[in-house]
Amino acid sequence: MITMRYPADETRTQAASAAQQQALTPHGSVWVSANAGTGKTTVLTQRLLALLLADPALEPRQILALTFTRVAAGEMAERFPRLVAQWAAETDEALAQKIPDKLGLAFREDMPERLRALAASVCLQPPTLTTIHGFAQQVLMALPAVAGLPEGFGLLDDTAQQRLLKQVHRELLLNPPINTQTYLNTLLIELGENALHDLPKMLVNAWGRIEAVLGPHGLAQGVAQVMARIDAELDFPPKSDVYRDQSPSVEYIPVVQMLGFEKPVSEQDWQKIFMTQAGKKRAKLANIEQRKQIDEAVYLRLCDVQEQFVTHIKARDALRGRDITEALLVWAAHVQERYRTEKRARGVVDFNDLLRALEQVLANPEEEAAAWLWHRLDTRYRHLVVDEAQENNANQSRIVQLLAENLLAGEVGG
Repeated sequence: MITMRYPADETRTQAASAAQQQALTPHGSVWVSANAGTGKTTVLTQRLLALLLADPALEPRQILALTFTRVAAGEMAERFPRLVAQWAAETDEALAQKIPDKLGLAFREDMPERLRALAASVCLQPPTLTTIHGFAQQVLMALPAVAGLPEGFGLLDDTAQQRLLKQVHRELLLNPPINTQTYLNTLLIELGENALHDLPKMLVNAWGRIEAVLGPHGLAQGVAQVMARIDAELDFPPKSDVYRDQSPSVEYIPVVQMLGFEKPVSEQDWQKIFMTQAGKKRAKLANIEQRKQIDEAVYLRLCDVQEQFVTHIKARDALRGRDITEALLVWAAHVQERYRTEKRARGVVDFNDLLRALEQVLANPEEEAAAWLWHRLDTRYRHLVVDEAQENNANQSRIVQLLAENLLAGEVGG
């Protein structure tokens, strides 16, 4: 193996350093985008330090830092106090050079003492370094009823959630709800028994999208509305037409044999003639020399037959996908309904419940309890930091947007 080494590009290095300095500027909002391993977390922790040094009145507890995973939150919670302690151990002379060079801040005489005070305060009252789920749990514990959550609710972690879903799924398989056998048969035929047993995990991964699709209409109405929209959009032909044998008239058999194809005896044989292995319409049925051997009008009629054949096969695939979608939605809705019942009976919620409830509270500040929460958050936090923001789903992104719009608006305390 040959390893290629390239000389450092001084211009790009200087540009990267300048960008990092800009990301540390405490007097504006910053979005940092960079490849993995380029030091984004280092820049983030340095920004926390820059914020605290630039504003002598800022307390570490007034910074809210949201991360995507608990591991990332734990890493930052360890890294930041260590960084502050390292800087606090420097001499005043070293800090006079290091603070402008590393943080881009003008050095003030009070900064060394400020650093030593921070080294103690970040351990006693550190910034809130947590995941969005952890933040939601902290907030909603104070007002579960307003968020529609049970008093003193317990939290299902990922493992417990999947275990409960598997239990619910198994019970439904043993005693299928009325009028679901057809849908269950569709899933068994199309997905297979092994895939059906993996369905709880599939549901967890697609939970937010399924709920967004079904909406607040309930099981039967939600699925019916979704399928009505799909049917109207795709405008399917009658199933009886699509699923009947699409083999063309026998009069075309000699024609395709003259074009070099084997004698077709089934619809599958015609599909090999008219379509590619990728399932697309074959662009040409004959080359120039082959077309000279048959009547042009017959060849053109064969092309029309090919067009009709491909249209019907594609419609059949679309109808098959439509039936699988309906079966999945119906089954998912039943699993979801039973799962919700089990959660209510046990007084527990999962991470998705927390995010939905938090967004509902944050998005309705006119409600009395929500207004109280907003006042509490707005007087507590003065800075918002989000790590790995690109990993957030739509629900998490909306929560971050609501927090940013309100916490940074400056309506409380100037």
